[in-house]
Amino acid sequence: MAELEEAIRMEWEAINKMGKSHPDRANRLDSLGHKYNERYAKTGAIIDLEEAIRVEQEAIDITPQDCSDRIAYLYVLRSRCSRKYRRTGAITDLDEAIRISRVAIDATSQDDAKRALFLDGLGNELGERY
Repeated sequence: MAELEEAIRMEWEAINKMGKSHPDRANRLDSLGHKYNERYAKTGAIIDLEEAIRVEQEAIDITPQDCSDRIAYLYVLRSRCSRKYRRTGAITDLDEAIRISRVAIDATSQDDAKRALFLDGLGNELGERY
């Protein structure tokens, strides 16, 4: 666990040094989000899942609409919001997962294999509404 803590600190240090307009910032934020998600999986501390969601959203916000990485970031964010809903039962988290799924579906071409993942996720999330 100490290595994971250090990895999070190092990732933050790298992000802070690269500045807001660095072309790799979104990728670094995504990587940091995975580390927070991993720590959440190990500790169950909801604050880690919330931070994983926050930094993934920041990665999406700074990624151009036409960048292929944006779809991957949306997928990650959707699954984290869905995971938070399963943990807390807060309908706002489920609503956010549904919203993100719809955004991702709209941004994905009909023949993109990733589209099926989003459609499946949206179907599962809508099924949770019952």
